[in-house]
Amino acid sequence: LGIRSRTHLTEDVLQAADRLMVVGCFSDGTNQVDLDAAKRLGIPVFNAPYSNTRSVAELTIAEVVMLMRRIFPRSVAAHAGGWDKSANGSREVRGKTLGIYGYGRIGAVVAGYGKAFGMNVLVWAREAALAKARADGYETAASKADFF
Repeated sequence: LGIRSRTHLTEDVLQAADRLMVVGCFSDGTNQVDLDAAKRLGIPVFNAPYSNTRSVAELTIAEVVMLMRRIFPRSVAAHAGGWDKSANGSREVRGKTLGIYGYGRIGAVVAGYGKAFGMNVLVWAREAALAKARADGYETAASKADFF
């Protein structure tokens, strides 16, 4: 059985699934599964912490581009019969500053994508993650207040 982070498997559910062989949690953790019950029932439980990293990072950058280019309002107008060929209000992301709050797996990939788009990347995170961001060549905010 493959589940997401919001799907909870209680002892009752695990007991009722008498042919269940294994549970795969497509998330960072396994806290949505009653692990004690699974162990008693002989059902292995595993997770896949890296399964969505690139997907989430790609969607993040896509949404930044869509917001800067005003894709949604232009799509609404086009579906209503209007076709605005001007670029008024649209901005390129190149040269803009991309602020990333947190530099874990996803934040690091978002930073790389931002850099590839020619953006100035500014990171704020816990000290260990800030050190990694600096080592990776990214600018870090002097304080959390400076970041915001």
